[in-house]
Amino acid sequence: AAQIALAVYKAELLDASLPQVNQLELLSEVSRQIADSLDEKEILGRTIEALINKLGYAEAAISFLVNDDILEVVAISGTEEFGYSPGYQQKMGEGIIGHVAKTRKHHVSGDVSRDPYYYSTAKRNGSALGVPMLDKDKLLGVIYVETTIQHYFQLDEIQTIQTLANQIAT
Repeated sequence: AAQIALAVYKAELLDASLPQVNQLELLSEVSRQIADSLDEKEILGRTIEALINKLGYAEAAISFLVNDDILEVVAISGTEEFGYSPGYQQKMGEGIIGHVAKTRKHHVSGDVSRDPYYYSTAKRNGSALGVPMLDKDKLLGVIYVETTIQHYFQLDEIQTIQTLANQIAT
């Protein structure tokens, strides 16, 4: 019984550590991609694909500030189709991405169906996270990720996406 309890405990520890391993692998992979390419679009596309492959988000997007009050999706992918594509534009302050751009602070939505900033082309349930990409005090854009699971994002995942935003901004 003691050996079975120990085996179950070790299995639980392994399951609990897998998200952190995936987060570290994501940061390492993106660092390599940035070092391997000078093409901005290629780096951003690979970053979004790494987010989806490593962390399995339903949607991940990077939007850049294209003028004082317009953000444009430059890279997007996901395990589900949300109806947005590169080139989609939104105003500063609109949606979670626009809200993050306006406040320059991350925004976590545990339930997008109840979030006052969330908008979509369809009714959705799940969680969303928006993180600003800043160069000193200058806003460059926003990283946005969404899941189909409510109350998904924990502090370590928020910190991982913020670190990723800092890497991309650099």
